[in-house]
Amino acid sequence: MRFFHMLNKGLSLLHWACDRGHLEIVKLLIERGSNINILTNENETPFHYACLSEHLECSRHLYRNNIDITIKDKEGLTALEQCDEEFKQLVIQD
Repeated sequence: MRFFHMLNKGLSLLHWACDRGHLEIVKLLIERGSNINILTNENETPFHYACLSEHLECSRHLYRNNIDITIKDKEGLTALEQCDEEFKQLVIQD
């Protein structure tokens, strides 16, 4: 049932892996050609999910793989605008 709910929201497997913090799955999906900027019905990217869930390693991995950080969700916010400043700094630091 949850799987179908996920699909109805427009979530991809990459969204799911980012939301749950499964870095190895995130890496595998990206290596296999997953669209790292894919959008949900709410216009959220996997990066939105990783940041909102505060999964640092997933967020960093996406950030370092040339995601589009300017994509805004339906509320008009980017993923980095939705997280707190401390987490944001951890994501973008080298």
